[in-house]
Amino acid sequence: MIQLVKQIYQAYGFTDEQSQEVADTLVYTDLIGIASHGVQRLIMYDRNIQNGKVQVHSQPEIVKETDVSAVVDAKFGLGQLNGIYSMKLAIQKAKAHGIGIVTTRNSLHYGIAGYYANLAANEGLIGMSSTNSRPGMVPTHATRAFIGTNPIGFAMPAEPHNFIYDVATTTVPQGKIEVYRKLEKDLPAFWVAKDGNQPVNDITDDETLDQLRDPEAPVA
Repeated sequence: MIQLVKQIYQAYGFTDEQSQEVADTLVYTDLIGIASHGVQRLIMYDRNIQNGKVQVHSQPEIVKETDVSAVVDAKFGLGQLNGIYSMKLAIQKAKAHGIGIVTTRNSLHYGIAGYYANLAANEGLIGMSSTNSRPGMVPTHATRAFIGTNPIGFAMPAEPHNFIYDVATTTVPQGKIEVYRKLEKDLPAFWVAKDGNQPVNDITDDETLDQLRDPEAPVA
């Protein structure tokens, strides 16, 4: 599977190294049981590449830097590549000065936050990775979404394997809704709402799925 995904991204025009990095992140995500952000995300990323949201040949650039921090302009490159670049930079600074903090702008969906935090844990460090997002969560007693999912991942070295904690503000990610659709399963109550905060259970019809893909669609 890794080789297949790598070949797909090579065909888009990404370098061999970039294609390998993307393949590793997506297949790793499936292997640890998070199907919502694994290989199935190829469809969403394909849309973003085709409509120009993802700039295939862009390269991240450090626009401001200190010994322990940096600001990276991702220039709308693929999110996974930006996440790896920024975390490797943070790791480098942490090893040299005890802490490394890197913020990244002009990026896109980067998969699971825990993957990048775990890169630091693999180097014997405590890692954290987080991102903002579009409004997608309907707070308690609210009638519309106005808080982002804003996932955060934390990882630290441990035995027999690293400890990884990866969460978001929503009950589930949108990708899990797509997984349930593929499996033709009804959604548990209060996962998703539409049309003025009405719960959605049946996700098999295209109209409902299209609405959920809309940037304004709320997720519980």
